[in-house]
Amino acid sequence: DSVSPDEHVIYNKILADLFNILSKNNKIYVFTNSPLKVSQKILKLLGINQYISEVFSAETFGVSKPDIKAFERVLSIIGARAQDCIMIGDSIEKDLKNAKFLGLKTIAISEKTNHDYVDYWIKDLNEINDLLEFKN
Repeated sequence: DSVSPDEHVIYNKILADLFNILSKNNKIYVFTNSPLKVSQKILKLLGINQYISEVFSAETFGVSKPDIKAFERVLSIIGARAQDCIMIGDSIEKDLKNAKFLGLKTIAISEKTNHDYVDYWIKDLNEINDLLEFKN
């Protein structure tokens, strides 16, 4: 049996408003190890799909996070330099370690612990806007 996102994900106005604000001055990409169609459905259910420039899935790459080649491929496709990007993730090992190694700024969504791979810590995505406004 497969799990349907419809049963577990609901529209999130706070998140939608946040992504609306962030997308005005930033390109937002999603890089996931989840299947592309499932990820796109989740983004739509959350109400943020229209703010995402592109969704990258390990399924279409044939290589997944934390493989450094996956991060390099995303940077190459979007035509961005690592130092101009921010990786936000909830897994230090999968999302942030190699992103930091490549030169991206990193933001962990988790309880704060001592890690060299994390530049900033937040407890949830609602703190992103304040953090990015502070850093600009």
